Amino acid sequence: MSMKRASKKVLALLIVISFAISIMIFSGLIKPVSASTIDALPISVYGAVNSVTITDNMNPSYSTTFTSFPATFTYVDGDSLTFTGTQIPGALFTQWKFSYGGTYYVETGNPYTQTVINGTSLEAVCSLLTVESLPVSVVGNCKSIVITDSTNSAYTSTLTSFPATFTYVDGDLLTFTATPSSRYQFTNYNVTLTGGFISIDTSNPDTRAYYYGESVQAVFSAIPTPTPSPTGQILTVPSPFPTVPEFPNQLLGITLVISMIVVLVAVMIAIKRRT
Repeated sequence: MSMKRASKKVLALLIVISFAISIMIFSGLIKPVSASTIDALPISVYGAVNSVTITDNMNPSYSTTFTSFPATFTYVDGDSLTFTGTQIPGALFTQWKFSYGGTYYVETGNPYTQTVINGTSLEAVCSLLTVESLPVSVVGNCKSIVITDSTNSAYTSTLTSFPATFTYVDGDLLTFTATPSSRYQFTNYNVTLTGGFISIDTSNPDTRAYYYGESVQAVFSAIPTPTPSPTGQILTVPSPFPTVPEFPNQLLGITLVISMIVVLVAVMIAIKRRT
């Protein structure tokens, strides 16, 4: 009898649980996992795309890296996906182009995370870069010039012999840092711009964007050598006028003056007596 009661209780509990699950599924609180929830994301590329890695943050086993296109990524509808694109050398990753229901929207983040639902498609876009050569010359003596490419750091280089050529991408932001040779000092950069205009920049380091057809000349000047002070004896040119002897001290001078006065008085008295 007790076994029947226990069985009835278990059965009743299962009925209640099933009923509750049904209500939750019907209301959308629980989404049943079935073949219909596994979706396919079409992936295409435009430009010089090397690879696209899709990381499924909710179902990691679906994560995949693609290197040939077009491709299709399998995922569970509503998963949070992280997209990471790479480009071939000489190109720049530009954007992700998502399409859903005939509407396009663009994201420029790389990596970029997005919740993806059924009916979404993806296009990865890369643009080719224009690689240029920048002639670099010097006037005077230069030890080195470091050119730092802030836009594409892989091109950063140190030049030690001149004239030289620096490779960069058109429009990159470059910083020139010049080190003069011994006994020389930096003066300025002569930057010949497109069209022949010359910009004289006295800053060192100096930063600007560079474009096709431009060139740079670094100017150094010698540090002046100090003139040595004259050495040897100083010759005294005799004065044409008699000099008054200098007295050792004031007492001697006073004594001499008094003596001259006494002599003068004595001479005057003698002259007066004769007359």
